[in-house]
Amino acid sequence: MHSTNRFGQLSSRRLGRSLGIDPLLFTTCNYDCVYCECGATTVKTVQRNAFSPLDAVLDELFRYLCSSPGRVFITFSGFGEPTLSLSFGEVLKFYL
Repeated sequence: MHSTNRFGQLSSRRLGRSLGIDPLLFTTCNYDCVYCECGATTVKTVQRNAFSPLDAVLDELFRYLCSSPGRVFITFSGFGEPTLSLSFGEVLKFYL
């Protein structure tokens, strides 16, 4: 899925149900940490960007939330630094 590289619902001891969202391209980060679980950074940048179309991200999130009863927490994570995504704040506003 290109709109978001959503990696689905996770079980969390702390949160219960958590929907993991990865709004980036593969290993996009502002660091290249040798200990990163994602491996070497393929796109090293400090520039925020629209890596995925916002409308597509919100549509996919809306469809997931409509089909999932009960409270679901959202966890931004994945293959890089999710705060580099320009849609980060808009996705939070939509969810809240």
